[in-house]
Amino acid sequence: MRLSVCVLTLGLLAPATQAQVLAGTVLDSVSGKPIVGARILLLDSAGTAMKSLVTGSDGQFTFSIPRLGEYRLLISRIGYPITVSKPFLFIRTRSLSTRLRS
Repeated sequence: MRLSVCVLTLGLLAPATQAQVLAGTVLDSVSGKPIVGARILLLDSAGTAMKSLVTGSDGQFTFSIPRLGEYRLLISRIGYPITVSKPFLFIRTRSLSTRLRS
């Protein structure tokens, strides 16, 4: 099985002093169904885990991004290979929508 992640950034026009929001859904790439209980780590540009959470019954997740910069997501779930996203730059003037496949 493979997993897909749809990521959508929100709140990008908020002042730089406020936290930005990164939200998305983890989906099975074959069935398209949400993956419950996927562990997601938010990694900074050095690869250090900044935050961690587990998806709910709808496969959705939301991170509050503490500062602008480069990040990656590491997604793991039993029965699926570990997936690490390509680095993405989180800046105020650009929105990001991406789909990841393992």
